[in-house]
Amino acid sequence: MSGRPPRTRSRKRTRSKARKRAPRTGKLRRIAIRAALGLLLLALALPPLQVASLRLFPPPLTGTRLQRALGGLGDGGLHQAHDWRPLDEFSPDVVQAVLVAEDQRFWVHNGFDLREVEAAVADHREGKGLRGASTLSMQTARTVFLWQGGGWLRKALEAWYTLWMEWLLPKDRILELYLNEAEWGPLVFGVEAAAQHHFGVGADELTPQQACALAATLPGPFTRDPAHPSRSMQHKIDWIEPQLSYPLPRSAAGD
Repeated sequence: MSGRPPRTRSRKRTRSKARKRAPRTGKLRRIAIRAALGLLLLALALPPLQVASLRLFPPPLTGTRLQRALGGLGDGGLHQAHDWRPLDEFSPDVVQAVLVAEDQRFWVHNGFDLREVEAAVADHREGKGLRGASTLSMQTARTVFLWQGGGWLRKALEAWYTLWMEWLLPKDRILELYLNEAEWGPLVFGVEAAAQHHFGVGADELTPQQACALAATLPGPFTRDPAHPSRSMQHKIDWIEPQLSYPLPRSAAGD
């Protein structure tokens, strides 16, 4: 007889292998989905626990300090200047200068300043370039919990942490965290370390001029030197100093 021999056995084997692969593929898919859901739940549940712990304790390590330490591996850049001080031990001038320079509506917004966002968009439309509209609360969330740099993931996490900070922490505590963890130069963190590093004094001994110089450094701590301000930086200092006695709004009524 001519013709091809029957392939009943080979077909049965193929079907049997396909049946074995299908359950395995489905199991892997279920594991991947569960892992993704677990990571999502962790991302949602971890921030409030982290933020709540800061009501009583300073952060033992921040995202930015960890980022700088990892970046300094192998080049001797692991030593960081950082000294925590309570808010009431800072010079009132430096507290006011930072608020004037970074977030004049800090006491009245809920973590997000829509007025600043609208102003930034309007400036961009007029060709002035796109500027940031981050509040001091957002900067604190980024500095303490996350990392420096762009990307939508970091921005989304920053917003989520900011919400929890505003819900769980008093404004004074957020301000205290910022002043103790913001960068004021390469591996220099917090007002106390900055005052010692740049001027050789404590955070409670800063003069009004020195306080304004530190505040003017914040947008570019790696390129600006408060002890030797450039001309453009001096303009910023001269703009901040007259506002040291300016009463910032503390309620919506005073807005």
